Formats: sequence, structure tokens, C-alpha cells
Amino acid sequence: MDKVDKILENLVNEINIQLDDEQKLNNSDEELLAIEGSKLDSLALLSFISILEENTAEYDIDFMDIIMSGDENKIFETVGSLKNFLLDIR
Repeated sequence: MDKVDKILENLVNEINIQLDDEQKLNNSDEELLAIEGSKLDSLALLSFISILEENTAEYDIDFMDIIMSGDENKIFETVGSLKNFLLDIR
């Protein structure tokens, strides 16, 4: 398993521990994250990003700053778009 795939698998597993059954995420490229139709509410999204930052500390990226600046460039639309971003920067 690729390192980025492992990061995303751990991320989805960790956030799912905090979520109700109907909110649980699938580790699939099509899973919606921070767009309309996502299973994540705003609090769950903040938790997701916090866990993401913990799991990607070696990349030295402040994902919250990216979101707050409006420069997220659709990074957080789906698990697949996040995966592509991580693959591009590593």
C-alpha cells in the first residue's frame, strides 16, 4: 500500500470512530468531504482536518490555513482530490 493511501486509510478510520453510523466515511476516491452532500458537518470537518494534520506532519502543511485563505483549490471536495493533492506535494 502506498504511503498516501495508508495516510488516508488511517484518517478515515480515525474520523469514523468519532462519527455516528450514518456519518461514517468510506475510504473511496468519490467520498465527499467539504462540499454539499458530504456526510461531515462543520465540527466533523474540523476534526477531520485536525487528524489530517497529525497524520501528515512530515509534509509541514497547515491545512487549516489553506482553508481559511480560500486557496484550497478543491483539495477537500473528495477523498480522491485530497489524495491527488498529497501525491503532488510529496
